[in-house]
This record gives sequence, C-alpha cells and structure tokens, in this order.
Amino acid sequence: MRVSCREMEGRMFPRFYGKAYYEYVSDHIVLYPIPFNYIVGWVREVWFHLKRGNASVLEDAYWRGHGRGRQDMRSAEVRENQRVAAVIDLIKPNAGH
Repeated sequence: MRVSCREMEGRMFPRFYGKAYYEYVSDHIVLYPIPFNYIVGWVREVWFHLKRGNASVLEDAYWRGHGRGRQDMRSAEVRENQRVAAVIDLIKPNAGH
C-alpha cells in the first residue's frame, strides 16, 4: 500500500500495517503488513546499497547541505546578535535622561 505523506498527516497507519520505506521523490510512505514491512524495507536497503556502492551520492549531498545550513544559521545568528548589540548601544546612552 502506498500512501501520501499529506494523506497520513496526523493519522495512524491502517491496522496491522507498518512502514516499509519512504519514497523521497514522490513524498509517499510505502506500507506492508507487519512483519513483511521489515523484510521489504531491509531488502530495499540492501538493493540500494549494492546498486550505489558504499558511499551514497544523495547522502553525501544531504550532509554537505546540512553542514552548510548549520553554518548559514550560525552566521545569521551572529549577525542578529551584532544588530541587537548595536541597538542596545544606541539605547543605553539615552537611558540616563
């Protein structure tokens, strides 16, 4: 059974079904009856591992993007802290009046 993530948002899986794997491209969850969901998910992972070798290009791209996003967030946080400090510096001299 293949269901849309939007369709399943806030809902439970159908009774006796479990997630086998997630399709990233189409944003769908593939469900199989328990315990077959574990077998199908494992077979799919093994197949992908054999197909792409040890290193996944998608995983590498994901982690590079994740690292860049963290750097961007840190930079944005530093800039925001500098802006706040500048505003506080502007306000402080006027606080004594």
